[in-house]
Amino acid sequence: MIKLITIFFIVVISTFVNAQELKIYSDQLEVNRNEQLSTFTGNVHVIGDQFELWSKELLVKTDDTERTISEILALKDVKINRENVIAQGQNATYFPEKNTLHMRGNVEVTENNNTIYCEELFMDIDNSSTIMTGNSSDRVEAIIFSN
Repeated sequence: MIKLITIFFIVVISTFVNAQELKIYSDQLEVNRNEQLSTFTGNVHVIGDQFELWSKELLVKTDDTERTISEILALKDVKINRENVIAQGQNATYFPEKNTLHMRGNVEVTENNNTIYCEELFMDIDNSSTIMTGNSSDRVEAIIFSN
């Protein structure tokens, strides 16, 4: 199950950054060129070629040339859906240069009725490595059903 989750995130993030067409809908868009930051707020919905993402806010930071994305932050009630695998958490940050993802805050990943709950998920996509951690009151919990 964890291997499937790792593959899911690798594909979603690769698709997100390298998509041929990416549609982002929100109630408001603010572009700050001095800070190389685009902020989408209110009912954010991202539609990529093979995935969808929802959050209340999405921040896209670029480098000085404004041609390369340096960081993507999905904030407040993040949900990612790809091929019936759903990942949810409070916030998620992706760093394209390092190819790493950090999702935090009541993380829940579900596929085929199998669910993993954790407080934080760290993923090194290049090395196919995932670490899920709990906190002092909640440990990592996996509920897996045999098919």
